[in-house]
Amino acid sequence: MSQGTMLVDTYRSEGIRRVKLVFTDIDGVMRGKYISLDKFSGVAEGVSGFCDCVLGWDVNDQLYDNAEFTGWHTAFPDALYRIDLNTERRLKEEGDIPLFLAEFVSEDDRPHPICPRSRLQSVIAKANALGFQSHMAFEYEFFVFKETAQSAADKGYRNLMPLTPGNFGYSALRTFTLSDLFNELMDYCEDHDLPLESVHCETGPGVWEAAIA
Repeated sequence: MSQGTMLVDTYRSEGIRRVKLVFTDIDGVMRGKYISLDKFSGVAEGVSGFCDCVLGWDVNDQLYDNAEFTGWHTAFPDALYRIDLNTERRLKEEGDIPLFLAEFVSEDDRPHPICPRSRLQSVIAKANALGFQSHMAFEYEFFVFKETAQSAADKGYRNLMPLTPGNFGYSALRTFTLSDLFNELMDYCEDHDLPLESVHCETGPGVWEAAIA
């Protein structure tokens, strides 16, 4: 029995009715959609299509004016994609439905020329061929604001209120007073198989730093 068939059988036995797919756009941002379990069953071991506009616009869905691969001149056709069945995550906040990463592929099933995921795999393969072993880790520094998506848009994304004022890098006191939020972030990442090695306040108003384990 294939991996895809086993997954579908498992989901049906659990009453799972849909799957979420996410793709990496040209800026490294996840884009995605829900597909029915029947659709997933039909494409799990093969390929399907997804509009390649995500490889030609920015994070505000504005077209890059120097893009040659896709645009109005190509009419934004579907690009083929393949689901990486080894990337399954269960979304506990969505009734435990599965999430998978997908990657774009060329029509001859070769790596896609500009898919960020394919390009990274190509670089790693070249390094391996030269006798190098790649080790990658990610550490993020980011601002946390006392805003909603709507209030930030209403302000034109300017003069946003930070979660905490002033500078206080590595503040233990702030991790005490905001412990619910810190622990919620770490628990959420742990639940989705993205454990954080460390989280702390960085220097700057409302700035945090998180390192993926």
